[in-house]
Amino acid sequence: MGNEQSYNIATIRQLLVAAFTPEGLRRFCTDSPTFRPVCDEFAPGQGLNDMVDRVISYCETRLLFDQLLVHVKGANPSQYARFESSLGQEPRAPSNVPPYSLSKKYLQIGEVRLPGCIIRNVVFLLSFTCILSAVLSTGLLGSAPGSTPDVEDLLLNGLLYVTALSFLGLIAVLVYPHIKAWLVVRQYKRGRRDFSHRRLFYASLKRAVLAGANLSEADLSGANLREADLTGANLRGADLRGAKLIRANLRGAMVTNGQLAQAKTLKGATMPDGTKLE
Repeated sequence: MGNEQSYNIATIRQLLVAAFTPEGLRRFCTDSPTFRPVCDEFAPGQGLNDMVDRVISYCETRLLFDQLLVHVKGANPSQYARFESSLGQEPRAPSNVPPYSLSKKYLQIGEVRLPGCIIRNVVFLLSFTCILSAVLSTGLLGSAPGSTPDVEDLLLNGLLYVTALSFLGLIAVLVYPHIKAWLVVRQYKRGRRDFSHRRLFYASLKRAVLAGANLSEADLSGANLREADLTGANLRGADLRGAKLIRANLRGAMVTNGQLAQAKTLKGATMPDGTKLE
């Protein structure tokens, strides 16, 4: 997938018309796994201009102009050179290294790095601090000089309440992602497809079927999407920082390389262009 950059669509259209015949454009798309699905939209005997419009529409919705221009440059370098200065974004040269890299995001506190969502980490830190304070204070109460039994009981009860609330907070943080995931899967089975702008950070969506779902601008940071079916899903603008996409199916999904690079792991995932990472 290409990054969302500004291109001159009119110039790209002129380039494709100049670089290919109808048969040549059909062969060009057939030979590339990335553009092969466009061939299903070509009608027998269809004119070159209509075919070019189909290719441009396909690349525009899937953010594939980077890859399109790289392939066109390889197929017809002389025509590409004619229009190169007017295309807009210079395409990246193809590489033997897969365009999907693995990276992690952290919450940095001094020299300490904590993985994942800031809100979740803050809750954990506050809860841990409360529990630790309660334990230490309870242990010190018995040795506090001059303390009366009533004061000790009052302080002890207060610390016990704080400890109980802290434990409840920890349980809520741990259970909440599973509840969010359960609601999304349930709504999807009932026919809902629009989950845009949903806050699904750390949601447990393992093996979830969300094919064709609209997850644009959704917060999926830290989400477990292991073996999830995301074929044709709209992930434009979705936050995938720290997401686990092990063996997930992203074939035809609308997502950029930049987004996928932020995932924690893509091991065994099927990419939008049909390639499978090992």
